[in-house]
Amino acid sequence: DDELSRYQATLIVPKCAISNKTPVPLIVSGHGGPHSSCINSHTQSGAAFLTSGMAVLYINYRGSLGFGQDSLETLPGRAGFQDVAEVLQATQWALQKAAPSLLNKERVGYVGGSHGGFLGAHLSVIPGTPIKRTALRNPVINVASMVNVTDIPEWAFCEAGVAPICAATGLALTADPSALEKMWRVSPVARVRKGGQHPGPTLLFVGGSDMRVPPAQSVEWMRLITEAYGPGIVTMRWYKDSGHAIDEVPNGDDVWVHTLEFFKQL
Repeated sequence: DDELSRYQATLIVPKCAISNKTPVPLIVSGHGGPHSSCINSHTQSGAAFLTSGMAVLYINYRGSLGFGQDSLETLPGRAGFQDVAEVLQATQWALQKAAPSLLNKERVGYVGGSHGGFLGAHLSVIPGTPIKRTALRNPVINVASMVNVTDIPEWAFCEAGVAPICAATGLALTADPSALEKMWRVSPVARVRKGGQHPGPTLLFVGGSDMRVPPAQSVEWMRLITEAYGPGIVTMRWYKDSGHAIDEVPNGDDVWVHTLEFFKQL
């Protein structure tokens, strides 16, 4: 598809959508990194969605690994805009062109963690968003408030397109006010406005021991959404001893069980 020539989108639809001739929910999956990728292999989460009667859309936006260095280098400095726009475009492609008769346009969810959570938070408050429910695992919410407490501060400078040397002091990985402003502007927090796009129900999975995307990021999102749109929108599940991935037993299983139940309510 010409519209998807810059990146890759893979839509998998369960057999029941064809056999029952009934449109099914769509779950959009955005990978983290952002310099990672969705690969063509079996995943337990994907199988769980499909066997539950939900289609899954995997998106490798520009910046993903496996598409060449030039593609990869288009994203730093454009994160929060280019990647968000391409995930939104791919979602619209799936709903409007790829399988419009098989997908229920009113039952669209998003799942992602870390930078994938960053994308989901953005998408949940974009005007006219097709996303109705969002499940985020340790999402990046505010790059400016994260840069001084994350274990990879260089990530914040790189993806926001900020020089890693402070012009005023000459110190490395020190964010001056102009750098902090740019980091804020690329973040989901910059899209939230009172009277703006009301996000659908949001489920946050938080690793209490995460040093990559500290748990305060999720707390910040919950507080901001509650202030802007009222209580009850965001639900948080806290895993005290889990780190960034929340993939250990039993917490990792708990995450996916609750994710699946959350999207069954679409």
